[in-house]
Amino acid sequence: MQHEAEAPPTPTETASGCVPEAAVAMADRAWERDEAEDTLDPRAALRAAREGLRAAEDRFRALAATSGEILWTADAGGRLSGDVGPWCAFTGQSEAEARERGWAEAIHPDDRVRVVEAWARAVDERRGYEDELRVRRHDGAYRHLLARATPIVEPGGIREWVGTGTDITERRVLEDRLRAANTELVVASLEAATRAGQLETMFESLADGLLVYDAGGHIIRMNGALRRLLALDRDPVYDERPAAERMALVHLRDAGGRPLTFEEWSVTRILRGETLTDAAMVSMIVRALDGRDIHMSVSGAPIRDVAGNVIGGIQIMRDVTERRRLEEERAHILSVVSHELRTPLTSLKARVQLARRAEETAQAAQAAQAATRREHLEKIEREAQRMERLINDLLDASRMESGALELHPQRRDLVALCRAAAEEQAAATGRPIALELPAEPVPAEVDGDRVEQILLNLLANALKFAPLDRPVRLSLRREGMVARIAVCDEGPGITPDDLARVFERFYRAPGADASGSNGAAGGLGLGLYIARGLVERHGGAITVESVPGRGATFSFTLPLELLA
Repeated sequence: MQHEAEAPPTPTETASGCVPEAAVAMADRAWERDEAEDTLDPRAALRAAREGLRAAEDRFRALAATSGEILWTADAGGRLSGDVGPWCAFTGQSEAEARERGWAEAIHPDDRVRVVEAWARAVDERRGYEDELRVRRHDGAYRHLLARATPIVEPGGIREWVGTGTDITERRVLEDRLRAANTELVVASLEAATRAGQLETMFESLADGLLVYDAGGHIIRMNGALRRLLALDRDPVYDERPAAERMALVHLRDAGGRPLTFEEWSVTRILRGETLTDAAMVSMIVRALDGRDIHMSVSGAPIRDVAGNVIGGIQIMRDVTERRRLEEERAHILSVVSHELRTPLTSLKARVQLARRAEETAQAAQAAQAATRREHLEKIEREAQRMERLINDLLDASRMESGALELHPQRRDLVALCRAAAEEQAAATGRPIALELPAEPVPAEVDGDRVEQILLNLLANALKFAPLDRPVRLSLRREGMVARIAVCDEGPGITPDDLARVFERFYRAPGADASGSNGAAGGLGLGLYIARGLVERHGGAITVESVPGRGATFSFTLPLELLA
């Protein structure tokens, strides 16, 4: 929509359609000067006004060129008028294209209708105009422009519009990047808050006590479970105290009740770089602030930075007081039962020995009856020996659980120990045992009785499953600084599921012969468990390999590095 001008241009209008106020002021001063000198010359005043107008317009154009703004003017109806050079220089349009409504062709198609309608409304409503739009530059690239226009109003109405166009593309790009960065930051913050909330929930839902330390041993975080377990609410500043004060308050002791030194504290070891898991897990007694003694199982690990430096640590403390009580109670029961069984067993063995001596002095006429009695006595003695082994197994298992099992290492020949165990087991079962032993002695610092017990347990297990017509093999060889002893049978083998459990306490594979019908007596499922415990206490390791249908091989190592 086009609009007619509401007032005719004044005689002093410039080529751009604009009369700068500076020029008008200059003309007024010229008239006043002529009147003061009483030499009024209208033509001279007009020339002075034109010169002032030209100078002001030159300054105006120079300012526009320097600022980089696109300056434009429009008549009262909104049509481009005056100098359209800056617009044409920016868009590459000709003056003819720019005038009338041709300027709209340089606007991005998606913005064009909106911009034209907004400009028409501003003209109709005679108010200032401001809008952002995309305009095609002379090189074909679209740039973001901020367009502003202000009407110049005279008593008769709007004379013209003066406007500017500012290239804000770089600013928009920066704003878009900033907006995207802010969006990413908000999303990351929300995700971090969500993860933090989840971690906090997990942290507080743990049944075990959890502590997080910094590199100096100061507590960063502590969960509610630990506060409740140790009654730490009785000391509101407990977690703010130095490590030495905290440890003094809870009286740290080892499982036997001995006070722990600074170097033995779990936090000290963790911040030193140790990982306390599995075999390295710490058992200790902690005094709660309400006076209770609590048995703790403590695990933990250091926290490291990208360079591998220890910057803190995390520690998990589990209350094992009840479990420890049950283990002690069970060990006590086993000890009492074993003691009660041993008493009649000792008496039984003594009577058998007395009967045997009496039998040896019997008269020759009673030889037949004596042979029968002797056979019964031998069976009684074997069963008594078996009962003794079962009781000893129960006692050893109890001592292992309580940590009371002691070793008495001495310099012993492993070859001789293997040979003695094989002979004893062969004599007891009447089964052959093939030996593969070095010709030279293999000395080691071991508890000879316990090593022989390991061998007897492994041989008894192998004889239990080996075919009657196939021997069990016992071998010994050096492997660097260790000796490897292996017991191999040609029985039905062990299934993969059973392989994972054969060393468990009281575990007996399904279908295992406990009656001794295969030439070896059954047991309680403690033989392999005890063998593993004794091997590990010697500093060795025990393994088993088996393929179903092809027998099984149990082997263990004993260190030789302690030899002089």
